[in-house]
Amino acid sequence: MAAAPVAEVSLSATIAAHETTTASAERRQLTVMFCDLVGSTALSTKLDPEDLRGIISAYRRCCTELVERNGGFVGKYMGDGILAYFGYPQAHEHDAERAVRAGLSLVEAVPKLATNAGSPFAGAGRDRDRSGSSRRPDRSRSGQGAGGGW
Repeated sequence: MAAAPVAEVSLSATIAAHETTTASAERRQLTVMFCDLVGSTALSTKLDPEDLRGIISAYRRCCTELVERNGGFVGKYMGDGILAYFGYPQAHEHDAERAVRAGLSLVEAVPKLATNAGSPFAGAGRDRDRSGSSRRPDRSRSGQGAGGGW
């Protein structure tokens, strides 16, 4: 019984590509932001699927625009959630601050979104929690330095 011929494979190109990738790898800070459309499940029970799709599409466009405007990169759309990276693929000196600015911009912009279904987020904003109750800060202070002016 004769042995089957073995094909010769050149690994030099594969090894060179791997070494290049390994040599160019770098460590960097990455800020990750996840945006979620709170209340979309409840909204889905009240709206037609086409209207809900329009709302989620408008929300995604708004998030993408504000993330990119602040130097971020939308890495993934997950249902009504959006995963955004700041510091990838391009690193900036203040990526964490850019992510916070994008998040605050979203809090301001989402309640103003207008879709074919109207403005479903008109009552939303930073003064409400997930249950819809007010979360305005109280005016009390405690601890060291609590006597400062407002």
